[in-house]
Amino acid sequence: MKTLQSSHYQIHIGDESLDKLPALMANYDAEQVVVLADENTFRCCYPLLPITFSGKTIVIPAGEEHKNIFTATEVWKQLLQHKINRNGLIINLGGGVVGDLGGFCASLWKRGIDFIQIPTSLLAMIDASCGGKTGVNLDGIKNQIGAFKTPQSVLVAPCFLKTLPQREFLSGIAEMVKHAVIAKDKPLFQQLSEIETPTVENITSLLEPAIAIKNDIVSQDPHEKNIRKILNFGHTVGHAIETWSQTTKTPLLHGEAVALGMKYEIRLAQKKQLISSPTAARYLNFIQKFFSHLNIPPFSPAALFNIMQYDKKNISETVSFVLPLENGEFALNVEVGLPEMEEI
Repeated sequence: MKTLQSSHYQIHIGDESLDKLPALMANYDAEQVVVLADENTFRCCYPLLPITFSGKTIVIPAGEEHKNIFTATEVWKQLLQHKINRNGLIINLGGGVVGDLGGFCASLWKRGIDFIQIPTSLLAMIDASCGGKTGVNLDGIKNQIGAFKTPQSVLVAPCFLKTLPQREFLSGIAEMVKHAVIAKDKPLFQQLSEIETPTVENITSLLEPAIAIKNDIVSQDPHEKNIRKILNFGHTVGHAIETWSQTTKTPLLHGEAVALGMKYEIRLAQKKQLISSPTAARYLNFIQKFFSHLNIPPFSPAALFNIMQYDKKNISETVSFVLPLENGEFALNVEVGLPEMEEI
């Protein structure tokens, strides 16, 4: 087991991390501990936890469409029924939706109670569970309501990856690819480049370096005032594609949309002459290696641009981007208008 130290909590990586759960729970009255899961993680992952709970569980519907204030309200109602007080603890057992929503509910319940993240998807292990961002969507727009609140601990157990459908597993590769691109030194980039077909076995060893990249950035800038913005690479366009796709017959998973978002944003950086054509080709080929299977129906650039204008980084009527430069550097707060978006 490996342990990374964040500013206010520890990230434990390895199946042995679950053995820390009893000691973490010992700091709370057993009647004040609640496990939050979705329908899938309750069925597939809850039985793998190495401890017997008091029976206080909250199970929410699975899917991004349920990451909203209405689901949060139902969680709060059940916390009320369970008589959870301000000394309570929520254990979030799930992917990004469960972690984001559970952390959000914990941040507001009784003006804030503790929570532990146990991510069960690759995407959540690498990205969503670490960093203290919590939140829910509003009218389908990603993460419009939220708060910064750090967990008590993050337990990353690779055994949960074996419970994932293949599509969900591959979706999580997108955040690993993103971390490989944004890292100034490139060992993760090289290690991923050498993998022909991602599997749980050959990806598990890359969890620690991928998480460490995010942890280092977040530790420098917890509230996203400066350098942490580079973690949004691929997400400005990606979130818009993900939101738009929810209205189609073939909605995309978060990682799939981010992979497409990275490709569009690399092309945008190339168009603005921030990176050379060879660098752009290197990054695009790297992403394409893992996501050549993605197909997206025709869409309106203007409609996507309209969704992007709700992005939290924006400060004007243009859209603010984080775009790659040469030598592993990134440009923050690059303002882009609709004509440029239409061209790429």
